[in-house]
Amino acid sequence: MRAIELHRVVKTFHQGQPNEFTAIRGVDLRIEPRQATVLKGPSGSGKSTLLAMIGCLSRPTSGRITLDGERLSGLPERFMTEVRRRTFGFIFQQF
Repeated sequence: MRAIELHRVVKTFHQGQPNEFTAIRGVDLRIEPRQATVLKGPSGSGKSTLLAMIGCLSRPTSGRITLDGERLSGLPERFMTEVRRRTFGFIFQQF
């Protein structure tokens, strides 16, 4: 089992454009193996955005995400695909 850590994670959409929007601002989080973690908040608060970054479906604008001490946020896409394939499972909210 592997620990997931987020350090100062930021996610900004439409960066440098008039409609720029920062959905996640400086999140620090550690999820230990076999630990249940709940992300709770109102609609639009960034829960799905945060989960997408944790699950390697999206990259942070800045900050660091690590899995068992290995930095994920800087890996090439082919490695990110392998991490997703071997480590994470998602049931999307549309289902």
